[in-house]
Amino acid sequence: MYELKIEMMNLFLKQIWVWRCGGALILALFGVILSLIWLPANPIADAQSNGCPTIPPEILQQIPPELLQQYLEAVQAGCNAASSSAFTLSAAPNPGETDSIVIATAQLPNNGNPSSAQFTWFVQNQKRSDLSGIGKNVAGIVTPSTPGSLLVRVDAIGPANATSSAHISIPIILSSQTKAFQGLQNQIDDLIQQKNAVESQFDVVIQISPDAPKPSEIVILAVTGLQQDVSGADIIWFFNNKKIVGGTGAKTASAQVGPAGSTNTVRVLVTLPDGRTAEQSLSITPAGIDFYWWTNAYVPAWYRGKALPTPGSTIFIQARPSFSASISNALIYTWLLDGEIVQSASGQGKSLFAYGIPKTELLASSISVRVTNLSKTIDQTADFSIPVVSPDPQIYELRPLEGIRTAQPIQTVTRQAGKAIDLVIEPFFIPRAIFTTARYQWALNGKNLPFAATKPWVFGMTSEPDSSGDQDISVTLDNPSDSQFQLSKSMRITLQ
Repeated sequence: MYELKIEMMNLFLKQIWVWRCGGALILALFGVILSLIWLPANPIADAQSNGCPTIPPEILQQIPPELLQQYLEAVQAGCNAASSSAFTLSAAPNPGETDSIVIATAQLPNNGNPSSAQFTWFVQNQKRSDLSGIGKNVAGIVTPSTPGSLLVRVDAIGPANATSSAHISIPIILSSQTKAFQGLQNQIDDLIQQKNAVESQFDVVIQISPDAPKPSEIVILAVTGLQQDVSGADIIWFFNNKKIVGGTGAKTASAQVGPAGSTNTVRVLVTLPDGRTAEQSLSITPAGIDFYWWTNAYVPAWYRGKALPTPGSTIFIQARPSFSASISNALIYTWLLDGEIVQSASGQGKSLFAYGIPKTELLASSISVRVTNLSKTIDQTADFSIPVVSPDPQIYELRPLEGIRTAQPIQTVTRQAGKAIDLVIEPFFIPRAIFTTARYQWALNGKNLPFAATKPWVFGMTSEPDSSGDQDISVTLDNPSDSQFQLSKSMRITLQ
């Protein structure tokens, strides 16, 4: 049967090629006749597919190019006329786009009036009562946010309880609006993750007293938090891998170091009430010479901890042998930097050594001192480890009657709209020389504010009474005479 239809169409095409100048009337008649010939043997199956049969390529190749468009239109018209008795379902636009609307339209057989028919709609195999009802042959369907296929089905009960059903699978492609929204959402998610990561971090520092314990001496250990107050934290101390103290607020502990040259390991584990943890450790090697050191790095006057050396600062190290002051002043001190003798700093009574920490170069791996007397009956050597850290700027709230709220720096704070708030930046551990000439550039929501002539380290803001939302504040420190120096810190105020 199929081969017979092909042969008949080939013959008819040859006639059309000869009569191509016969006009549109011949073409229209050809389309109707061809569609009738090409109707499938099973009209019901074709009606269920909601479309005309596929025309074989070998037929299309024999049609003159200038007549192809008219031919296809004539075939479609004939097919539509032949299948007008089918129950059809169409959609527009097709394909649809994400986060949009497609309109599905059901047509009763023989162009029947839908006003008295009962239509039941299904979307993705789920009944949609809101779209169903008498006369509801048109449904507006919101498309999903992800590309794929949208399956739509409609059941109709017409006059005399005649039932019909049709379905259509509508391809859904990604719209430009959805793509832009997803890109914005990804950026928001990334910012939230960065914010959570910053807020979840905190560091602790272990301090020992004395700084350089003698053999078998008892040392006092203390832990402090740079970003958080650890008074209410659960703190566990370990000495040489053995737990020695543990409990809430156990900020100090004591231990006895071993003989000269022995390695003594201290470790502390701090867990805040919200579950965040920080761990720090250090190694103590006792010697017969104590060291006392200080640095010219900046710390606020209210800070109870010790100023720590940073790149660009100077650390001053004083060797203190285990002798009386009169004997110690008569001893010969030989200072070594990475094993090389520093002649200018060595000599009788020169117990103080100043070391300028490089800004960009490699840090000296070791500083050591050899203490002797003229007769060599005293000969002791000790190594000093440089506790270098990075500058750590922190923002605190400044209140008129209370001053700086030093309990802990702020990352985020909520304030009532219309109220004033003052902030102060404390650049912990930057070199004093830089601190005195540093410039402070404050910014509000990404826009730089004018430099303040007085107290540039203080930022004050009074919001409008009807304002609300997040206000991002940042401050950048630099130095006109040192292009390599720059620090920054940011925080957020939520107005309610």
